[in-house]
Amino acid sequence: MPESGHEVCVSDMAYVLRDESGAFEVLHDRHLMGLFASTVWLELIALPASSR
Repeated sequence: MPESGHEVCVSDMAYVLRDESGAFEVLHDRHLMGLFASTVWLELIALPASSR
């Protein structure tokens, strides 16, 4: 859970890929996700798509 007042959150994802022989590999992906107050989301959603 992000700390109060922070505007980004780090999301780490792991993907397990298996091929037809049963061999697998694990991939790691990291994303920085933006955090916004619900009021900001509602304002952005209300904007026409052409102005986003």
